[in-house]
Amino acid sequence: MVAQKNGDARANPYSITKLLTALIIIENHDLDDMVKVSKKASEQEGSSMELKEGEEVSVEELLYGLLILSGNDAAYALAEYDSDIHTFADKMNKKARKLGCTNTNFANPNGLKNKAHYTTANDFIKIANASLDNKLIKKITGTHEYEMRKTNKQEERTFETHLDQLKDENSGVISGKTGYWEDDDCTIALRFNKNNMVLTVVLLGDKKSERKNDENKAFSFAESAVKSVKALKEDQPVKKVWIKNGEHTRIELYSRDDS
Repeated sequence: MVAQKNGDARANPYSITKLLTALIIIENHDLDDMVKVSKKASEQEGSSMELKEGEEVSVEELLYGLLILSGNDAAYALAEYDSDIHTFADKMNKKARKLGCTNTNFANPNGLKNKAHYTTANDFIKIANASLDNKLIKKITGTHEYEMRKTNKQEERTFETHLDQLKDENSGVISGKTGYWEDDDCTIALRFNKNNMVLTVVLLGDKKSERKNDENKAFSFAESAVKSVKALKEDQPVKKVWIKNGEHTRIELYSRDDS
């Protein structure tokens, strides 16, 4: 942890909840499975990917609608596909506890306001790290535009990210998820990667007008407070390893990424 402020104060995470929803779905289901959208899912309020009752959409397509458009309808459809809303919330809470969260409770898969739906910054940073480390979530939450195919109910359409920082090449933000209830009650979870520093930032209970400024303060503080050392470069040989009964019994091991 580089820094925290009111890290144990409870707040509603709102739509950054969907990072955990996505993680549970990806870890337990086939992305090619088809989901038939229920009436209830299609009627969810707030941000939406505009699903229609009876529409047949793949799990992967729902994940793009969930994380790019912050679709409350997509979250509901995925929870119904998995089990049901209450059972899925139980799974979310079990996963949160497994990740080390001790002051968190989820009541729904989309983050809609509920007294029983809360977390803390210190807890949610664990959820954000686990989610944004997932390759598919990292890819989706770092996507600027996604072309949604024609379905049985709708024509082709384009999803554009809600994460404005992705459009700024110098921001250092490579992925993330926004949350919003009203202008003075917003959230965000971001993955920052710049100048050899990888950082996760979670803001709860922020103001829309101050959110970007607060992110930048966090990035600037971390860059000044933490010195990074590149211990390994991508594709750098590390050592030789033995392969029992292999055609070649000794091979060179290379680093996959910079470290």
